[in-house]
Amino acid sequence: MRLAIVLVGASASAADEVAAPEGSELGPYAIVVIGDEDDAFGPALGNPGVVESVVPLGGTPVPKGHALLVHAGSGPVAADLVADLRLEYADNLTVLLVRGTVPKPGADLELDEVGIALVWN
Repeated sequence: MRLAIVLVGASASAADEVAAPEGSELGPYAIVVIGDEDDAFGPALGNPGVVESVVPLGGTPVPKGHALLVHAGSGPVAADLVADLRLEYADNLTVLLVRGTVPKPGADLELDEVGIALVWN
């Protein structure tokens, strides 16, 4: 399984693409976006290491002939799963494909702000 961030259309809308064998069960997987929370949970807070979005992939099969495309629903290419990933161009982001337990949106994984993240439970 592979996760890629792609640009869609002339407006360069961000999307995530999950490549896996056709029909793969994505039930235990989720896309987790970790950023600085400025857009998601407050105005220009700049608190790094905060979970901005969690998008469960359960119930969404990988389509025949292409990867699963996840984006907010606008753009020239139809999304297989419509979700707000909170992919911001002015942000430093970490985007993960996670299996199993995922953190909650808003969770601060880097409490001391020195680049060492906590493990969620």
